[in-house]
Parts: sequence; structure tokens; C-alpha cells
Amino acid sequence: MSSANGELRAELCEYFTESQIAEICLDVAKWSQQKYLVALRVETPPWSGLGTLTFDEDGNPQICSD
Repeated sequence: MSSANGELRAELCEYFTESQIAEICLDVAKWSQQKYLVALRVETPPWSGLGTLTFDEDGNPQICSD
């Protein structure tokens, strides 16, 4: 496993702005939240219909069934 260091930062800065790097980090952190739902088998099954993804006031994802 690798870690974030100055070398990685320099490489990222070749392709992305500081704001884009921050957004990528936040996206990875936010979307990794769903993994525990899948691991515990409490995610919404795909056969239960379509849902709408929304976010509450704290930025937490919520799936509303249609």
C-alpha cells in the first residue's frame, strides 16, 4: 500500500489544480461511505425499484424510493 507524500502531490499537480485535488479527495471520502452498507448487506437492493439520491443538511447521502 502506498501513502500520500510529496512525490504524489507533485505528480497530481501536473494534471490537476489544487481545487481539483481537494475535490477528488472529498469525493473518495464521501463515496467510500457506501462500502459499509454493502458489507453489512443493508444497501437498497437493485430489484426494489429506482431511487433518487439526495443529500441532507450535513451532506450525508440519502436514497429516496420513488
